[in-house]
Amino acid sequence: MGWGRSVEAADLYRELLKAYPDSARTWVNLGNAQAAAGRRSEAQAAYRAALRIAPGDQDALNYLAWLLLQEGDRLDEAETLAMRAVAEPQLEGAQSLETLGRIQLARKRYRDAVAAFEGALSLAEAPSAGLRAFLLEGLGQAYRTCGDAEAARAAFRAALLADPSSSAAENARSALQALENRP
Repeated sequence: MGWGRSVEAADLYRELLKAYPDSARTWVNLGNAQAAAGRRSEAQAAYRAALRIAPGDQDALNYLAWLLLQEGDRLDEAETLAMRAVAEPQLEGAQSLETLGRIQLARKRYRDAVAAFEGALSLAEAPSAGLRAFLLEGLGQAYRTCGDAEAARAAFRAALLADPSSSAAENARSALQALENRP
């Protein structure tokens, strides 16, 4: 969704919230539209509103954790939210584990990151090619930082096969090249 479409979507969700102020799903959708438009603080507020209504909403927990991860200095809260999202018995557990894996990488907890990415891959029954590529690229990053170059190469190559045109594939290509150029 482009920036202009995101602003239009946010306006639509605000209108819907006038009629349905207790709709956690609408608050999450508003947060997604705000995030896509680059309005990070408004997105956070919308996700937090969704969590006041539905404290276990996996999407709100996960998306808020992702925004906080991107800020870089709120990793404690991001990790807490991601762990709550992972604990929720809903269908998007793989996506929540991917967020947790990225947070663990940022916190330099590389073995925990490996476990999160491996868990996400085993949990996702039929992940989309894009999600599978992101999970494998993250797993490769975790293995690389643990010093397991062979496992990292295998994960990066699998990411390339999963979705060769994704941004995860670009990251995997760069990481593979860096591993190959190592003495």
